[in-house]
Amino acid sequence: MYVNRRMLGALMIVALLATALLGAAGTTWYEGLTASASVATTSLDASVSCSSLSETDPNNNVAPTSAANGTYGWQLTLPGAYAGYALSCNYTITNTAPVAWHVETLTVVVTAPGGGTSSATCTLGASCAYTGTYFDLSIPDTRGCQVHQSPATPSTLTGAFTITFTDAPAASQSWSVKVTYRVQQWNESVYASCGVLRP
Repeated sequence: MYVNRRMLGALMIVALLATALLGAAGTTWYEGLTASASVATTSLDASVSCSSLSETDPNNNVAPTSAANGTYGWQLTLPGAYAGYALSCNYTITNTAPVAWHVETLTVVVTAPGGGTSSATCTLGASCAYTGTYFDLSIPDTRGCQVHQSPATPSTLTGAFTITFTDAPAASQSWSVKVTYRVQQWNESVYASCGVLRP
């Protein structure tokens, strides 16, 4: 059987080129995987502030005070609050991290003077409501809302919570209301937007 050397040589060149191309493609894909695996991680961070207070107090019997309690907290004091008194706090949550994030969870826990605790009931996309013996509390449910790092917009999340006193205890007492937000990097959040879960 006669073998065409010229044809065999051409086939060998084609085979070598194909092998070289496959090798290059494999190398490129491997480098791509390595680059993806080497992406640096970052941290999530935020700060909270109570920018202004608005009170329902026609007799001016209550003098609320408001001050930062560290980077992640805010302290409100309402001495002498009485039945029918209401206070609204306009709050701002700012993204201080280098990546956009969503509010992933929101919890509201009220601790009574005796130490017992109770929680608010949250309706996704609506509000969280606490109904107690002496006061009620309403705060927006901001789960799913995305916040960018400044100067991108939106770089802040704003809202207002309202505390309304329905009765007065027999003696002066102090309650603790703790609102906790947990944030998650935007592309890993279970939410698509404010109050909307990913499909």
